[in-house]
Amino acid sequence: MANLSKQTRKVTFIIQCDKYEDYECYDLLKELREYFNTCCDYYAMILHNADLTEDHIPKNNHIHCVCEFTTDYSKTRLKTHLNNLSNELKLNPFAITINYAKDFIGNVRYLLHLDSPEKYQYERDMILTNDKDLTNLYLDSTSDTLTGEGLLKIIKDNNCSLIKIMLYLGPTRYRLYRPTIYDIVKELKGIS
Repeated sequence: MANLSKQTRKVTFIIQCDKYEDYECYDLLKELREYFNTCCDYYAMILHNADLTEDHIPKNNHIHCVCEFTTDYSKTRLKTHLNNLSNELKLNPFAITINYAKDFIGNVRYLLHLDSPEKYQYERDMILTNDKDLTNLYLDSTSDTLTGEGLLKIIKDNNCSLIKIMLYLGPTRYRLYRPTIYDIVKELKGIS
């Protein structure tokens, strides 16, 4: 497990499924979806079943998950969460690794290997997520910076409600874009 010394909401999981066939891994993804629906604002995950080593030997099946939990988690609470997850899915706790998502968008893009053209390129429709629009926005981005079009879409999709926009983006990203959000909302509402 990574050094989890601060609190965070954004984490990545890798679940080793080397003893599972593809169909069993897809069942596991469905169970993960049910689990993440109870504790995450956002999640995206995929089964990697076509990865190769540098020697072109097939790697064991594994699942990548990128999550934004509903609350911050300390090291202790994340370990508890990890143990609950492994118990619920009947997995060895050592089959799951967890890390803070330092580059959240980069982690989402890694689900498809978008920035690693030498690796197998997975298809977008293979990602299981609770927010396809946000996932596509992340996949089309290259960093935690939203495009103007992306920010405008988020504002319109949330009917210019600052509270809904903040809940959608999360407090940290909302603070980052707040001045721009205010300007766009004022213009859309015709306020000078």
